Amino acid sequence: MKRRTSKEEKGVTLVALIITIIVMLIIAGIAITAATGGNGILSRAKNSSSTYNKSKAEEAVALMMREYQFDNVESGKDYKTYLDEKVADKSITSYKINDDGSSEIVKDGFTIGVDKELNVASSTGSGSGSSGSGSSSGSSSSGSSGSSTSESSNASGTGGSVEKPTVPKLTEDEVYGSTLKRKNALPITKENLIYADYNNDGYADGIIVADASGNAVTTDKIGTGDFADYSVKEFDYFNASNQAKVKGYLVTRAKASNKFYVLALADYDSSTSHTWYKNASGKMTDYNSSSNSPTSIEIGTGENNTRLMIQRMAYHDQLVPDYGSATDGDMWQILQTRPTGWFVPSKNEWNAFLTNLKAQGLTTSNYNREFGLNSCYWSSSQSSSTTAWYVNFNGGCVSNVSVYDTNSVRLCATF
Repeated sequence: MKRRTSKEEKGVTLVALIITIIVMLIIAGIAITAATGGNGILSRAKNSSSTYNKSKAEEAVALMMREYQFDNVESGKDYKTYLDEKVADKSITSYKINDDGSSEIVKDGFTIGVDKELNVASSTGSGSGSSGSGSSSGSSSSGSSGSSTSESSNASGTGGSVEKPTVPKLTEDEVYGSTLKRKNALPITKENLIYADYNNDGYADGIIVADASGNAVTTDKIGTGDFADYSVKEFDYFNASNQAKVKGYLVTRAKASNKFYVLALADYDSSTSHTWYKNASGKMTDYNSSSNSPTSIEIGTGENNTRLMIQRMAYHDQLVPDYGSATDGDMWQILQTRPTGWFVPSKNEWNAFLTNLKAQGLTTSNYNREFGLNSCYWSSSQSSSTTAWYVNFNGGCVSNVSVYDTNSVRLCATF
């Protein structure tokens, strides 16, 4: 028998439906408000994303400042030129250098404040993912050409108070700065070596041991086109220990030609032996990576090796793989404040120096007495995940050894 539905039942059903719809609309309104309100989920997510992106931009700029300090100040490149290059390769959008030496760098839509000591001080902006976004008052940038112009009256030089390091006139006791002194140099008795006046102060700072390609530089090349940008004079070398004067040649450069390698006259840190990077043993799994390896063995790479390994140690916990923290006595730790322009030779640079010194009479028995060298020196090149290359004058070869072994440190420079 078919059941009849009463009007009362129909009325109740309709009322229930209306109430349900009203409740759903209220819930929907609350949800939309929670999601889109001033402090809603979407707003908080956007703010969180913006905060993260700002932190990334600040970190990137901080690393750029460290790169400039480690590398470009050393090579003589001024701050404005460095920033122009970063605009050209689109690492940053634009910049402004202020009269007090501080600067404002626009990256990813954020204006990052940098103080005159090159520390990140503040940042503003909402961020943008496009490479051409962001602006900085007092500067303009073209995304197509990568050019950047600073309107600061002080920008055309070294960028406010950020200046190229100057080399003071030094005494014979103190040739290389606070840690490399003439009095730490071992006596040299070999005659007719070619010395370099790297600081242009009238004193010998090192021995010319190779040209830029690693070839020998001998006295018969003096007066040829190889020395076109240099002046050469006969010279009596002696160190601060009142050794007898030794005849040789002193070369002074008229401009920075970088045609030659110069090997420092003294070991770093008073001839003390150092570990290469003790905690990195077994962690250098990227040593043979063609694209990511921090170091190379090739001629011409020692300076870059040195810069990258110092950065690698300083920022080890931000890089993969993490090589571990510094330990007392690590070479890269003591070189955090190395003299301007000097670096640890690569494996093949040491090999070239060894070969060329042998051509000038160096043997496994006279390297100390005649050439003022200790037996073993670290290179800046990794050999495996646990070892690095070093030169062994006592054995007359370049070999490898564990990074927690100890060797002396002798720096070189291009001249």
